[in-house]
Amino acid sequence: MEEEDMEAEAEEEEEDMGVVEEEEEQEDVWSRLPDEVVERVWKRLTAYDCIRVGCTCKRFRSILLLHHSSSDPCRPNLLLLPLPSEESESEEESEEEEEDEPELRRCLSYACSCSCSYEPSLGKWIPLPLSFLTSHLSPSSFPVASAGGLLCLTSGSSSSSSGSRGSGPGTTHSLTFVLCNPLTKSCRVLPPHIPSDVCHNLAIDVGEQNIPTDFNDEDSVHAFGLITFDHEHDNPHPRGYEFYAINYTSRNGTCLAMAYTSKLCRWQGLSVLTMEQPYCTLSSMNIVVMGRNTGIDHHNAISLYSLWKKRSEFVIYHLAQGTWTEIESPECESSLVSAHLIDCYGVLHMVAGVGIVWLPSNVIESPTSVRIWRLNMPSKSWSEVTRMPAAVLHEFRRNIDFESLQCLGKDGVIYLTSLLKEVLMYDMETGDWKWFEADFFDEDKGFVGFILEPSLTSP
Repeated sequence: MEEEDMEAEAEEEEEDMGVVEEEEEQEDVWSRLPDEVVERVWKRLTAYDCIRVGCTCKRFRSILLLHHSSSDPCRPNLLLLPLPSEESESEEESEEEEEDEPELRRCLSYACSCSCSYEPSLGKWIPLPLSFLTSHLSPSSFPVASAGGLLCLTSGSSSSSSGSRGSGPGTTHSLTFVLCNPLTKSCRVLPPHIPSDVCHNLAIDVGEQNIPTDFNDEDSVHAFGLITFDHEHDNPHPRGYEFYAINYTSRNGTCLAMAYTSKLCRWQGLSVLTMEQPYCTLSSMNIVVMGRNTGIDHHNAISLYSLWKKRSEFVIYHLAQGTWTEIESPECESSLVSAHLIDCYGVLHMVAGVGIVWLPSNVIESPTSVRIWRLNMPSKSWSEVTRMPAAVLHEFRRNIDFESLQCLGKDGVIYLTSLLKEVLMYDMETGDWKWFEADFFDEDKGFVGFILEPSLTSP
């Protein structure tokens, strides 16, 4: 019996050696390809395919970083993440058993469902499941920001004593966040946000001024933004990033801007602003972050734009070099409806409806027009870029629930969608409006959208 066992083990070892040799031989074939042949192959690939191929081996990754990092970038994709259905949520709320099972079910429903990315240059949806995030998510996890190929989500409580108070945009129940790259399937949990340490560099007494530094404060609402920085040409290492948060509490009208930087690996306070109460409220959970990395004092080169509702008008608060500036919304013949801010090649743009028309049964409101403006700095004046054509607007009213409108854009591509499956894309370079469907979701599931710029950026 011992001889038979030894023979079986020897055969297994020979098979394993054969597999290893075959793999090494395949790798050796790729390494022997002349550079000019590899370059010809790369030129036949789309930018999106180049990113995916760059994830397969070190040689292709180095080629991508050296030749395709900025010269042939992907156009901004629309990333849609499915959310738990209302039916499943009500079932979980009514369940009186231990929360472990419903928590896991909701987490898996969120992370492992058919999240997809729309690639405009290919005109198709590409599956990007988030199964690799399952262990980092909790029932209250929610995506909050994206930039440069990275997606940021709330990650779950940093301590067992942290409570939860509902879920959805504008609320966060934890002190931790997770950054991930859906393409490379890499992720990183950011260090916990520690309220007592955030404002040490602002030279202020947090306790005396009652500044809201805790994401768990039930009177606080939040907005988030993310920015990534290109690597230097002579340094092909992954580029850095910064994650920004605005914490506003209605209790005393104070607003704190904070940042986590990958270079320092810690949170720090940026500036504090006292808002006019009770007339000013945070209108959007998204912060538009624009700027570039200029070295150790690069915060001075970063601009944050957040959208607020002051009385009945939209206003923008611009934070740069530690100073807050109020920017009025574009002047129109009627009031603005559902305004949204986007970054287009480093210039702030606003997309908003103008005027209100009540559709059948006087239940749904819809704008009389949808317009796009460009902000002119430093004059803080607005220039109208375009208006949605009448025929497109007619379809827009029929296909989009304006009350739940999601408007996402970056660098010349704008996506308009709601909880329905129809998506309207506007290409600012060509002036074309295009409809397509997110037909891969179940009827009872909603989704939240973010911009994805495919890259090899590491969190």
